[in-house]
Amino acid sequence: MKTACIGFVLTLAIVLAGCGRRGEQALIFSGEATQEWESARANSDAEAIAKMYTEDAQVMPPNAPMVEGRSAIRAYYRQLFEASTAPAKYDEREVIVFGDMTYRQGIYELAMPDGSTEYGKFMQLWKNVNGDWKLHRAMWSSSEDENQSATAEIASGATKG
Repeated sequence: MKTACIGFVLTLAIVLAGCGRRGEQALIFSGEATQEWESARANSDAEAIAKMYTEDAQVMPPNAPMVEGRSAIRAYYRQLFEASTAPAKYDEREVIVFGDMTYRQGIYELAMPDGSTEYGKFMQLWKNVNGDWKLHRAMWSSSEDENQSATAEIASGATKG
C-alpha cells in the first residue's frame, strides 16, 4: 500500500510539473494600450488607430459589414472621422487576461453631432504580438432601450459588479 501511494504521488508530481509553463512570465495587460486607443479615437487619428490593430484584425460595427485587416480598418476609421468626430467616454466593466489574449468589455457614452447622446456596449479582444498589445477583434452596439440605466451607471461612477 505504501509503495502504491509513493508511486501515485510521484506520478502526480511528474504530471503537474509538465503542466506548468516553465521559464515564461505571465503577461500583464496594460491600461496604456486602451488609453492610446481612446486618445487616437478622440484625436480622429485613423493612422494611429490602424497601427493598434493586428494585421488580421476584424472590426464588427453595428448594422454594417465586418471590416477585415489593418488597411481596411484604417479606411473605415478615415471615413468615419470624415463624417463626424464625436467625443466618447468608456467605462470598462471587465478585463480577463488568458495567455497572450485579453478580453475587455464595458459601456460607452457617445456625443452625437445632433446634440443627442448614444449609449452602448463594447467588446474587444486584444492580442499580445511581440510584446505589444494589439486589438484583434472589436465590436460595439447601441443600447437604445438601456439609455437611462447606462446614463445612471456612468454618471454615478458605478463599480464593476
